[in-house]
Amino acid sequence: MSALKRALDGLAPADVLSHLAAHLGRSAPHFQGSRLEGQVCDFRPGCEEENPSLSYGTGQAGPVFKRFGADGFEGGAVAFLQSAGLAKPDAVRLLIEWAGLTDDAPTPPGEGKTWQPTGRKAAGLAKVRAALDKLHPLEEAKRGAALRGWQRLEVGESSPEAQEVTRRGLAPALASGLLTAYRWTGEGEDGKRRTLPRHILPGALAFEVTGPDGTSWAVKARNPGDKEALKVAGAQRYVYATAGQSTPAFVARVGSAPQGQGVRFLIMEGEFNGIAGAHMLEAARVGAAGGHVPARPDPRAEGWEVQGVASAVALPHVAHIPAGACVYLYADPDPEGDAARTKWGEVLAAQGCEVFQLKTRAGGVGVFSSPSALDLELGAGITNEDACDYLGRLSDAPERAGRSLLDALDKAKPWVPTPAKEERDSSPGEAQGQGGDVWETKRRGYGIRGGKLCALTIKTEDGEDRESVEVLADFAAFITAEVIEEDGSGEARRVFQIE
Repeated sequence: MSALKRALDGLAPADVLSHLAAHLGRSAPHFQGSRLEGQVCDFRPGCEEENPSLSYGTGQAGPVFKRFGADGFEGGAVAFLQSAGLAKPDAVRLLIEWAGLTDDAPTPPGEGKTWQPTGRKAAGLAKVRAALDKLHPLEEAKRGAALRGWQRLEVGESSPEAQEVTRRGLAPALASGLLTAYRWTGEGEDGKRRTLPRHILPGALAFEVTGPDGTSWAVKARNPGDKEALKVAGAQRYVYATAGQSTPAFVARVGSAPQGQGVRFLIMEGEFNGIAGAHMLEAARVGAAGGHVPARPDPRAEGWEVQGVASAVALPHVAHIPAGACVYLYADPDPEGDAARTKWGEVLAAQGCEVFQLKTRAGGVGVFSSPSALDLELGAGITNEDACDYLGRLSDAPERAGRSLLDALDKAKPWVPTPAKEERDSSPGEAQGQGGDVWETKRRGYGIRGGKLCALTIKTEDGEDRESVEVLADFAAFITAEVIEEDGSGEARRVFQIE
C-alpha cells in the first residue's frame, strides 16, 4: 500500500480541512457536524463564504468534499487541495505529512527522483547548459536600433498586423501589455525613412521576446503569407530583427504562488503559444468570462510562469528554475514535438525538477485539437490546433480556455526519460568510462584523451577489456553554442562557437 493510500485511510475529512486552512494561513474552520461528516464554510481562495455550503464526508478512497455553489467542486482530498491552488505533487506530499507518514514506497520510473544522465548524454547536456548560460537581455541600444522604422501596435487599430493579432486571440494580451507588437512604417523618430531588412517581408508582425527578468531579450518578426509564398520569396516564417541573441524563449508570470508553494512552470512550443497560454491562465485566475457567464476565479491559476520556446529545436530558460520545481511540458503532437519534450525534459530533470508532460493521443491529437485530446478518443473530423488557434476560437470566453488548460495540467503525467538509440543499442562497459565519448559500436568509438582527439577500441586481453587509443589530432574543440543567423538570402547561416 502506498504512503498516500495509507494517509487517506488515516485522515478524517476534518483533519484535511484543518491542516489545509493552517497551510493557507486561514482561521481554524468551525465544523457543523463530526470529524467524519458535516458542513463548513469554504475558505479556499476565491471561494470564501459566510454561510456553510461545503460538505465533507468519507468515501471508499478516503475524505470527499462537495461545494454547493461557487466552483461546484466535488472530489477527493488530492483534488480538493489542487482546487485550493496546490500542485498535485505538493498536495500528495502534504497529505502524507499531515498523516504523520513518510513516502517510503518504491518510486516508479520517472517519478520523484532526480534523473542523472551519464556518459555521452551528460556531456551533451553540459554543452546545452553552457549555451543557455550565455543568453542575456537585449541591450537598450540594440533594441532601439532593431525597432527603427517600426511602429507599436495600438489597441483597436485596423491595420492588417493588428487584425492578425486579433485573429489569433491575442488582442487582450496586446491591451494588457503581455504582448508588445509592431508594424513596419519605415519612419524613424529622426525623420529619416528606412528600408525594411531583406529577410523581413512587407506586412510582417514584429514583437518583443520578454525574458525571465521582464525585459526584452530579442525582437522577432513573423512573416506573412502561406508556405508557398514564403518559399517563392526565399523567406522563413519567423526571423529575428536582432542579431547575436540566439533563440531566447518568451516568459510571462501569472499571479503569485500561494503560501507554502513554489512557482510552477509551463513550457510551450512557440512564443505566441506561450503568450496565449499565459493569457488563458490569467483569464481563469481573475475569472474574466465573456458574455453572460459570471466571473469565477480559479485558484489553480495562481503562481505560474509560462514560457514560449522559439521552436521545437530551441530551449527554454532554465537557469532560474530551482531544483524541485514542478515543470509541465507541452509541444505539438508530432515527431518534432516529441523530440522537443525529450530534450526539454532531460535538461530540466537533470537539474532536479519534477517534470510532467501534458496528455496527447496517438495520431497527432493535442490538448488544443478540436475535438480535444483531453476527453475524446481519436476519431474522424479532428482538427489540429495550437494554443493560439484555440484561444482565437474562444476569444470571447478566455476563462473557459484557461480552465481547459488547467484541467489538462491536472491530468499531466510524469515525464519519463527515454534512452537515446545509441545508448539502447550499445551498452558500454566499464572500459568506456569517460563522459563525452561517442561510441559507434560496443567496441569502437571516439573521445578526448589528454586534450587530443582519439579513436578508441576496446580489446580483450587476458579476459579483461582494455581501451586502446590512437591519436587522430593533436587538439580538440567542443561546440558550446549554435546560432542561426538569417540575412534573408534563403538558407539561414549556422554559426558554431567552439572552445
